[in-house]
Amino acid sequence: MKRLFTSLVAAVALLLCACGGQAQESPWQTAYRETGQYLLSQPAPTTGSIGGEWAVIGLRRAGLLTDEMARSYKAAAEDYVRQAGSPRLHRAKSTDTSRTILGLTAAGYDATAVAGIDLTAGLSDMSYLRIQGLNGPIWALIALDCGGYAIPQAAEGEEQTTREGLVSEILSAQCPDGGWTLLGEASDVDMTAMALTSLSPYLENRDVQAAVERALTCLSRVQQDNGGFMSWGTVNSESCAQVIVALTSLGIDPAADSRFIKNGASPLDGLCAFACAGGGFRHSDELPEPPAVAPTVTKQTAPVTAAARQSHPNSVTASQVNPDRAAAKQVASDGAIVVPIEPDGMATEQGFYALTAYALFCRNAPRLFDLTSLLP
Repeated sequence: MKRLFTSLVAAVALLLCACGGQAQESPWQTAYRETGQYLLSQPAPTTGSIGGEWAVIGLRRAGLLTDEMARSYKAAAEDYVRQAGSPRLHRAKSTDTSRTILGLTAAGYDATAVAGIDLTAGLSDMSYLRIQGLNGPIWALIALDCGGYAIPQAAEGEEQTTREGLVSEILSAQCPDGGWTLLGEASDVDMTAMALTSLSPYLENRDVQAAVERALTCLSRVQQDNGGFMSWGTVNSESCAQVIVALTSLGIDPAADSRFIKNGASPLDGLCAFACAGGGFRHSDELPEPPAVAPTVTKQTAPVTAAARQSHPNSVTASQVNPDRAAAKQVASDGAIVVPIEPDGMATEQGFYALTAYALFCRNAPRLFDLTSLLP
């Protein structure tokens, strides 16, 4: 407990020195501090897209992940890999492997030696990565780059993955409007931001430069008047979070770049509009209709953004799983619907690592997913 407190004090001290060193906290700093405290009050991270790798990454880069938490996560990841018995942790979702590589690297462990398995070998076949659509190549590139991992030789008959091939795959999928999408032809904010994050180490490539400029124009064009972003018809916190990560990865200040200031509001303002008192973030301020049939909970892999929530109808939010929240269509005395204010797990972890990305940017530290310095 003393170590947790010491880590938190140190992280808050760094936070208050970030971006100008003002003595009084700004709204994003308050949300960052309170959400860090909130995450530390939750069970130790394990494997999975909620309460798993995304929490590990945010906490580690914020200076809050203790050695004990890192060891606990490593043990859980090793069990997960042993059960899979292969570097392909899912038969179709390569992002399971990518996410685990990111989590282990953030925790300070080499992803090429996990329970006797080299997880990077699970990303060596390009045709396997494509099964998951654009998510596969995007997160494979981010995962391989996070620790500067070499790409193992693919097995005979497989299509060799290369960094050049991954970049080309992502560039070739760019939509006419400048963004990227999960489905269809119209770009999606979340996919656009994640593609930009994956391409951020390759800005010396002129084709990447041109694609990035088109995508930034696209994101600026669809930004909401309050600084936020919409995905699949819903203004939500995760879309803001992904944009903040993308911009900071590209060396762009999301709080100051004029392209991303609407009516005086930035993506940070858009994200903080969903901050919960005492820490955490809401997904959105719209209440989902109760599902017509009992939903099944699936383990998601890449960050479960608004697009992912829509494209995976069998995956549900905490508000749909928890009967107290599912029934929480509260009605005020005047008949108005009251939106529940408790944190959403997905939104909280993504919001926290986005604010971590911004704090790192303010300190001129390596971008969020550059984890090379954390390896032994």
